[in-house]
Amino acid sequence: LDASDGKDVATAESEGLREEVERLKDIQTQSAGDSEKALADLRALYEEQNAKLQSELKEVKEKATKQERLFNSAKQDRDLMRERMERVSAERDEARTSARELQQQNTTLMESLDDLQVEN
Repeated sequence: LDASDGKDVATAESEGLREEVERLKDIQTQSAGDSEKALADLRALYEEQNAKLQSELKEVKEKATKQERLFNSAKQDRDLMRERMERVSAERDEARTSARELQQQNTTLMESLDDLQVEN
């Protein structure tokens, strides 16, 4: 081989290496683009799932607040009912006591009337 053949071989090898470098650069660029797209897809999925979870959390909190209000309202109603029942019970006891007292007065009056009739 003469010097020009060696130069041609070196040039061909150099050209082959340049092509290989370009091919690898293209692969790297495509890989980076694919990675960016995958990252963007993951971000979009994350944002979508996060928004969904935030919405569900808000609904759960609203339901919990509503249930708490209902519970407190029922508790208040129960307490009011208990107070009313205690008042009614006390009034019933008073009415029974008054009825007994009236019955005793009635009995006394009837006995007095009987005594007066006997005397007359």
